[in-house]
Amino acid sequence: MTKLSFIYPFYNNIECVKRRLINWSSFSMDLLKELQFILIDDFSDEVLDESYFNQFNLNLIVARVQTDIMWNQSGAHNLGSHLATSDWLFMMDVDHWIDEQATDYVVKLEKHNESSYFFSRYYMDKNLAAAPNIYLISRSKFWKLGGYDEDFAGCYGYEDKLLHRLIKDHTRSHLGKIIVNVDNAPTRDLNRDRERNRLILNNKIKQYESGSYKNGKVIRFEWKKTVDKSLIT
Repeated sequence: MTKLSFIYPFYNNIECVKRRLINWSSFSMDLLKELQFILIDDFSDEVLDESYFNQFNLNLIVARVQTDIMWNQSGAHNLGSHLATSDWLFMMDVDHWIDEQATDYVVKLEKHNESSYFFSRYYMDKNLAAAPNIYLISRSKFWKLGGYDEDFAGCYGYEDKLLHRLIKDHTRSHLGKIIVNVDNAPTRDLNRDRERNRLILNNKIKQYESGSYKNGKVIRFEWKKTVDKSLIT
């Protein structure tokens, strides 16, 4: 079984997807044996043909969300985590990546189920603060915390902040020693009004602090696995 699953939701940004696949394919065979890569296409307008993915020799799953839900990053992360088979999950945005040396370090890192790891980022010769949506966590702890709350789906923002609070409160959180690189290729021309989700977050934080919060149903949409391939050694 692989030791580390990378979870990469994406909406359009096909060039970033291609760069990630090319980067991963450059890793050594010994390292690739330890890795699983999961790409979740969140109902993109641009669709890569299955044959494109099959040219890469990787432990790779590609799934496509088949229900058109705006800003469904919470659901896409949950689906990726549902499909993962490794004990550890590395959550990433599609325009974020780590090189082979850093990946090898994460695989060999002495990790503990009650720990989580966040990472500084590097973009245009500048170090950036760690982001709440770029982190390493055990698969069992992710689901024990309930995963992402899909009540945030449909509008932009804040779905990471709630889970980040849960992770910080219920794990020993560490700042990882590697740097995550950023291409900075955001999805453009989408409504980024946060007001609806800000109100949802405030309400759920109140529930959480009173001890009444519980995540509801996850993966509330139709989806299809389009690629499921194993590394050929």
